[in-house]
Amino acid sequence: MRLRVIGVGPGDPGLITLKGYQLINSSRLVFYPTGGKDALALSIVKRLLPLDDKELVELHFPMKKGSLKEHWTGLVSLIIEYLQKYVEGVFITLGDPAYYCTFYYLFPYLVERGVEIKFIPGISSFSAGSSLFSIPLALGEDIVAVVPGERFKREWERLQFFDTIVVLKAKNYLREIVDTAKLKGFKVYVGYRITQEDEVLLSDIENFSVDEKVEHFDYFTLTILRRG
Repeated sequence: MRLRVIGVGPGDPGLITLKGYQLINSSRLVFYPTGGKDALALSIVKRLLPLDDKELVELHFPMKKGSLKEHWTGLVSLIIEYLQKYVEGVFITLGDPAYYCTFYYLFPYLVERGVEIKFIPGISSFSAGSSLFSIPLALGEDIVAVVPGERFKREWERLQFFDTIVVLKAKNYLREIVDTAKLKGFKVYVGYRITQEDEVLLSDIENFSVDEKVEHFDYFTLTILRRG
């Protein structure tokens, strides 16, 4: 049994790699994640190629903390059930699976069950954001940190020495992130749903205020802090 885990990028289907496209197109079995109501990875792929001839299997990943071993093993059993029928399949995920991909919670259980797994990289939201803002994430000997929003305050004593700080899942911490970074001379760039249809880009914020757009930001909000 074989499974390919494919990063489909941040939103624009044109940013799916050629290898990712070819594997999804040739596969008869496609697993896709949901967290709540959204199936964003699937919606991206649907805009690129028809899926009518494929078996689409939803895998729900709870947006909560705590011990979820029972839930993970249940998803693993479901994956195994379909792989036994199709022999191979693909699992699609937003961005690049190297960054905060919940599939990795299933990885050891699947390997233990004899599934051969390979990962296909994708374009991360902050790589795309760097391009859209026309700023580098690193130059020369710069060092870069990537952190979730909830860790920003706790790690600030260390983070302030980095040249670039990428903060993912930043919505609930935007004001704190912006105010803290500005005091230390960082330029602040905020991206909401990078490369998606409802994308919002706020470039080098000087006077941050919670306007109507910001109030509707969600989980897919990031900030890039670049030392000035």
